[in-house]
This record gives sequence, structure tokens and C-alpha cells, in this order.
Amino acid sequence: MGRVAFEVQLSTTFLDVVVARRAFYRQEQAILVWVMGNFDPDYRRLTTDDLLFSNNSNIFVVDEETTSRSVSAGKFHVRCHYRRPFRDGEELRDAWESSVVPFDTLTCETDSQRCWHFDYDGEAGKIRAEVAAELEERDRVETEELQRELFSFWLGRKPYTEADDAALQQWGDLQRRLAARGIPMPHTPDTSNSFIALMNGLSSAREGRPVGWKFKNLVEVAHKIADRYPEHIAAFGFAVRFFDRTGMLDQQDRSQKWKRRAAKIARSLRNGGPDFQPDMEYIGLIGFIVPGSPEKLLALTKRLPY
Repeated sequence: MGRVAFEVQLSTTFLDVVVARRAFYRQEQAILVWVMGNFDPDYRRLTTDDLLFSNNSNIFVVDEETTSRSVSAGKFHVRCHYRRPFRDGEELRDAWESSVVPFDTLTCETDSQRCWHFDYDGEAGKIRAEVAAELEERDRVETEELQRELFSFWLGRKPYTEADDAALQQWGDLQRRLAARGIPMPHTPDTSNSFIALMNGLSSAREGRPVGWKFKNLVEVAHKIADRYPEHIAAFGFAVRFFDRTGMLDQQDRSQKWKRRAAKIARSLRNGGPDFQPDMEYIGLIGFIVPGSPEKLLALTKRLPY
């Protein structure tokens, strides 16, 4: 355990004094252990909390019982009051416990100037990680389900026709659920030809076949977007790579016309040319469908935050 210094807190000790003393003992390659004469979790002073929370939520007390046990055992004992974390749904809560333990069983860290019986930080970290993992998995499942419903709607949509009442109701539900995620959507799926083209392009990349247009293969979709909706060609390209359709495009591009065209588009985008600059209106939706793409689209528009 090394060199140990004990200080008994009988009166108010200010935090700057605590910090200074810890720094001194750290420099001396010793550990400072604060000891109290009594402790009540329900009636704590602010200075006690300074010691508690900086010491892994452990407080040490020397009283009559610990003194008697130390004498009889021939080994120094302390009463340790500590918080034990537990999970309450998705919240982390604490319950106070105490144990009388031999001092030489405590874990002590000179660098952090901490000494503890119960590793509150470690246990709390495990619970937080467990909750975070469950929330992440729940979000993943909900995201995939919402993506499936969005694409199911779009694949079942009748091209070149306005949505009927049932379709509008279904779209409204999708719109509300996406809005809850901070993703704005148009009020109707037929808001504009540009939005329709965006969804057709992303859906085609996902499905590996033309969606919404009467084409035979995916490379025709690429040319269509480049010709009529150049503001969406970058998003389409990111979707093609995300859904692993690059090989399909290469196979369908027998004349290599698309390869040559794609190279020109890429040069224009790298140089900041105006011809294929992405439309940012539905960047949230694009990111929902193609994770990681918003940062790339922002980079292309030279609007990255510094």
C-alpha cells in the first residue's frame, strides 16, 4: 500500500485546502486518507460531500466499534460508508451501505489520491454502459423498423399519381415519427419532383433496381438523376456505396459512359463547382437512410463547422 497519511476532519475543511493537501501527498508519493468521527448520509455537510464524491463515494469513520475491533484483531479497522448504485428502469440510483473492514483490504491509488472499499465508479460505469447498450439496441431496432416502413410506403407508392387519403394518413404517421427524431419531411409525398427523385434514387440504391421510374437497371437511374436532379447525385452516390451497389453499376455500365460521367461529377464536386452541389433541405432524411452521409454532403458544400 505504501506510505499513508491520515487526517481527521473535525471541522469544516474547504475544498481548496483538500485539493492542496492531496497535491502535497501525491508529490511525496504517499496517499492521504481522510477519517471522520461520525457520518450520517442524511445529514451531510457540503465539505463532507467534497470528500465523498472525490473518494469514489467512500467515507471512512473511526468509532468505538472499529477501535475495539482493531485492538482485538491487532489490525487497524475502519467503518466504510459507501453508496451502492442500482438500476431503476433506465435511471441510476444509489443506496447507502456500511461495513467495518480492515484498512489493509482497501484499494488505494496514490495518483488519484483515492482509497475505497467499494468501487462505486466501477459499478456505476457498468450499469450506465448496460443502460446505454440497451438504449442503443432499442434505437437500432426502432430505426430499422421505421426505415422498413418508409421504404415499404415508397415501394408501394403509385408513380405519377397523387396520394389518396389512406396513403396521406400513412405518410402523416411517418412524418410525425421522423419529426420526433428531428428529421423534417414534406407534408405530402408528392410535394415536389425533386423530393420524389431523391426518394426514388435512395430507394433504387437500397433495392438494387429502379424504383419509381420505368427503367430496366440501376445505371439508368444514375443518368436520370445526373441529368434532371443533379442536386441529388452526391446523395445517390453515397447510397450506392452504402448499399454496396457499386459493382452492380459497373456491370451495367457496359459502354463505360457512366464511369466517365461519374469521374467528371467527382471532379466538379471536389473543386466546389456549382453543377452538382447537394441540396441540404432533406439532409436529415438522407442521413437517416444513409448513416454518415450528412458530414460528407456538408463537406462538399464547404459548410463544415470549424
